[in-house]
Amino acid sequence: MKLLFYESYKLLVNKLFIVLFVLLAAGSLVSFVWAQLSVVNSEEFSEEKSAVQNRDEYNSVITELNRLDADEAMKKAQEQKKQYEMCMMISAIMSSDNTGMNIQSALDGLKMQDEESFNKAIQLCNESTDFKEKFFLYDCMIKKYQYIKNYRTFINDMDSRADRQLSFSIFSDNDAFSEANIKKTVSDFAPLKGTEVKTGNYLFAEHGTSHFITDLMAISVMFLLCMCLFMQEREKGLLLLVKSCRNGHTDTAVSKVLTLVLFTFITVIVFYGTELVASGIIYGLPDMNAPVQSMKTFMDCSLKISVGQYLILWLLSKLLILLTIALLFSVIFNLFRSTVLVWLVSIGILAAEYTLYISVPPQSSFNHPHFINLFYFLDSKTLLADYENLNIFSIPVNTIDIFRVLCISLILVFAVMVIMAFSLRSQIAKKSMISSFFEMLKRKLLPIHGSTSVFIHELYKRLIHDKGIIVLAVLFIFAIQTSNEAISFKYDSIPEATYYAYLEQLEGRITPEKEQFIEKEQKRFDDLQNESFELEIMENKTPEENSRLRSIDTILKGKYKGFQMLMEQYDYLKHQHEQKGTEIWFVNEKKYSSLLTDSKGMASRFILCAVALTLLTANVFSIEYRRSMKRLLRSTPSGKGRLFALKYIIALLCGAAVFLLVYSPVLIRYLNNWGNILSDAPVSSLRQFSELGNMTIGGYLALSGILYFILSIMIAAFVCSLSELTRNHFLTLLLSSAAILTVYFLMLGNITLRFYAILGSGKYIIFIIGTVITSGIIILMTLLSNRLFLYDQIRRNQKWSCK
Repeated sequence: MKLLFYESYKLLVNKLFIVLFVLLAAGSLVSFVWAQLSVVNSEEFSEEKSAVQNRDEYNSVITELNRLDADEAMKKAQEQKKQYEMCMMISAIMSSDNTGMNIQSALDGLKMQDEESFNKAIQLCNESTDFKEKFFLYDCMIKKYQYIKNYRTFINDMDSRADRQLSFSIFSDNDAFSEANIKKTVSDFAPLKGTEVKTGNYLFAEHGTSHFITDLMAISVMFLLCMCLFMQEREKGLLLLVKSCRNGHTDTAVSKVLTLVLFTFITVIVFYGTELVASGIIYGLPDMNAPVQSMKTFMDCSLKISVGQYLILWLLSKLLILLTIALLFSVIFNLFRSTVLVWLVSIGILAAEYTLYISVPPQSSFNHPHFINLFYFLDSKTLLADYENLNIFSIPVNTIDIFRVLCISLILVFAVMVIMAFSLRSQIAKKSMISSFFEMLKRKLLPIHGSTSVFIHELYKRLIHDKGIIVLAVLFIFAIQTSNEAISFKYDSIPEATYYAYLEQLEGRITPEKEQFIEKEQKRFDDLQNESFELEIMENKTPEENSRLRSIDTILKGKYKGFQMLMEQYDYLKHQHEQKGTEIWFVNEKKYSSLLTDSKGMASRFILCAVALTLLTANVFSIEYRRSMKRLLRSTPSGKGRLFALKYIIALLCGAAVFLLVYSPVLIRYLNNWGNILSDAPVSSLRQFSELGNMTIGGYLALSGILYFILSIMIAAFVCSLSELTRNHFLTLLLSSAAILTVYFLMLGNITLRFYAILGSGKYIIFIIGTVITSGIIILMTLLSNRLFLYDQIRRNQKWSCK
C-alpha cells in the first residue's frame, strides 16, 4: 500500500505531468465546447440550435406533445408545421413589391387552398414573427414521431423479416453463418418487444458521447502516464537502485500497475465526465429513465437499457479500452530499452490499427480488422449503438461480447507481462552479438586517428550512435515510394482523355498555328452538328445514314465534350490575358496539379520530414543530461557557446538533408515521366492559381522549394530546442509527435494551411504573418534553450554559494 502511495505521489508532484494533464484536459473540453457552439451558432437551422437558443419553447413543445398518443402528437405537429408554413408564405407575400391588388389576389389563393389553416396562420402572424424557427421546430418533432413509428415497425416485424430472409435460397444451408446470424439477431432483439420509446431532448447524450478528439487526448495521457511510471527512473539512472531494494521487484511492478489503473480511472472521470457536464449545460438533461432506443442513433441497439444506464456503460467501456491501451504501452516500455524503439513501436501500433480501421470496409466478408480494433472499441457509442455480429468460425459473435472478453483478457495478460518484464528483465541496455561484431569490424576498418574535432564527434553521435544513417536510408526509401503518387494519374472518361490528347499537341505558348488548329477543329465539330441535325430530321433514313448518325452522336458525346473542355480553358486564358496581361499558355491542368497542388502528397511528405527530423534531433541535448556529461563538457574550451552552436548547426544540416531526400525524388521522377517542365509558363494558366498574375511555374516551384526547405529547418530547430528545454529524450519525442500530428491533421482538414492554397488565392500576408510568428516562437525557444545550456550550471553554483 505504501508503494502505491509513493508511486501516486511521484505523479502528483511531477509538475510536467500535472501541467500536461491539465492542458490536455482543457484542450479536450475546449474543442468539445467549440464543436457544439459552432453547430448551435451556425446560420442553418438545426435541432441543436433550437434546443439551446429557444430552450424553454423547445422543451414545452416536447412536453405538450408527449401528453398525446404518438399518432395524435404527429398529427398535431403536422398541423402546426402547416400553419407556420402558411405564415411564412403570407409574410413573403406581404413583403413583396407587388401592388395591393396582386397581394390580395395571392392571399385569396392561399385561403382557397386551406381556409382553416389560413385563418389560424393570420392569427399567428399577429402574435409573433419567428415563423421559420417554429416551422423547423415542428418539422423536427415530426421526424421524431416518424422515428417512433419506424421503430415500432422495425421491432415488431423482426420475426417476419427473419422468416422471409431464411426462405431465400442463399440461407438454405443450415450450417451457414448467415442463417445463424439471422436467428441470433431475432433472439437478441426479442426482449425489446413492447419497448415504448419516448420523444425527448437527448442531445446531451448523443453529442456528449461522440467526441473523437477526447479519445486522442486520453490516449496521450496514457502514453504520458507510462512514461512517468516506467521511464523516469531509467532516464535518471535510478532503476538499479530501486530494483535493489527489499520490495524493488514484483511489489514495485504491482504498485506501478495499480497506479496506472487508478490514474486511468481519474482520466476517464476528468476527460469524459467534464465532457458530459459541459454537454448537459449546453443542451440540458434528458429523461434518464427513457429507453436508450428513444435516441434515433440507437435504433439498432439490442441492449434493454435506459439512457442513464447507457451513460454508465459508456464510461465503463472507455475505462476498459483506455486501460487496455495503457497496459499495452506499459508492456512496450518494459520490453524495449531504447527510447526510440519504444516511441516507434508505440506509434507504429497505433498507426497500423488506425489504418486498418479506416481502410477495411465494415461490409466486407473479412471485416474483423475493422471491428476488432482499438479505434473501433474507442468509439464506445458506435459499439453500444450498432448491433453487429462477426463470423468467428461460422458462429455469430456480437462485437460487445468480443470487446468485453478481449479487453478483460488483454488487461490481465498485459498486467502479468508488465510485472514479469519489470521484475525479471534487465533494464540496462547490453550490446548484442550483431552490434559487437560491427564494433569489431569498425575498429579494424576505421581505426581511430585521434580527431578532436567537436563537429566530427557531434556528427558521429547523430549519424552513427543515434542510427541517423539508418533513419536517412529508410526515409529515402519511403520518399521514393511516395513520390510515385505525385506523378501518376488516370483519365476518368473519353472526353477527359480527348482533352488531354489535344493538350499534347497544344501545350505551350499559344502561336498562330495553334489558333488556326483550334478554329479548324471548331469548324469540324460545327459541321458535324449541322450534319447530325439534318440526318435527324430526315425521314426514311437508309442503314448507312443511321450508322452515320450514330457515329456522329458518339463523336459529339465523346470527343466534342473534350474539345469543349479545351475551349473553356482557352476562354479562361484569353480572359486572364485581357484582365491581367498574362501570356496565353496551354498547360495540362491535371498533370501540373499533381505536382503543385497534391494535398495528400504534401501531407505525407510533411509527416516523413517531421518523423525523420524528430528521430535525428530529439536526442541532441538530452543525451548530455542523461549521461551527466554536461558539467564535463562545460569545462572544455569548446564546452559553451561553440558546442551549442555546433549542435544546432548539425541539427539544421539534418533538416537540409531530410529536405533533399524527401522532395528531390518527386521532382526527378516527375521529370523522368513527363519530360521538361514548362517553367516559363504563367502559373495562372492553372485555374486554381488565377490570382498569381505573372508568376511562372518555375518561379512557383522555386518558391515552394524554399518554403519547404524553411519548414524542414524550422522543424529541426523546434525539436532541437525542445530537447534542451525538456532535457528528456522520450518527452521530446512525445511533445514533438503531438505538435507534428496536430499540424498534420490541420493540413488534411484546412486548405488554408497548404502553400498552394495560400499563394493561389493571393493571401501572401497570411503566410508572411504565420511564418513570422512561428519563426519568432522557434527563435525564442532557441535563445531560451541556449541560455539554459550555457548558464544553468552557473545559476546552480551561485545558489549553493549563497548558502
